Formats: sequence, C-alpha cells, structure tokens
Amino acid sequence: MAEPAIGDASSPEATGRAEAEAFDRRLREIEASEREAILAGPGSEEKGRSTDYHPAVDVARLKTRMEELVAFRSAVQESLVWRAAQAARRLLGRAW
Repeated sequence: MAEPAIGDASSPEATGRAEAEAFDRRLREIEASEREAILAGPGSEEKGRSTDYHPAVDVARLKTRMEELVAFRSAVQESLVWRAAQAARRLLGRAW
C-alpha cells in the first residue's frame, strides 16, 4: 500500500492544515464581530438585538480575576517547592 505524499491533498498533514485554517478563519470572524460590537459602543443595534455594555460588570470581573491571581501568586511564593527552587537558583547565581 503506497503512503500518500506530503503535498497530497488527502494526506493527514493537508487535512490537519485545512482544519486548522478553517478553525482560524472562524475564530477571526468571531473576534472581528466582537470587536465591531465593542467599537460600536453602548446602545448600538446589531442583528436586531442591542449590545448592552455595562462597564461596572467588566470592572467587577477584572477585580475578581486580579484577586484570584494575587492569591495564586502568594500561594506559589509561600510553597516549600518554590522556596527550595529559589534557594537552588541563588546557589547557582540565578536568583529572581
């Protein structure tokens, strides 16, 4: 049984490349529509539905995310493994 050539349209590489390009196209279209909705501003109409923009919700979400990241950072820095890694780095002259 002959193996398909790398440039062949039926090869796994070509199929994977085509799927990746289709996914990339769909993602770009979604991002473009989201970008247009944001740039249109509050109260704009898109496809018969309003895009209500509530900056307070975004700010609250960002504050919550920031608190999660701060908690994660402090947990990492207080962990024994992190401290041991940093002590080893200091011995090697690569302390952060």
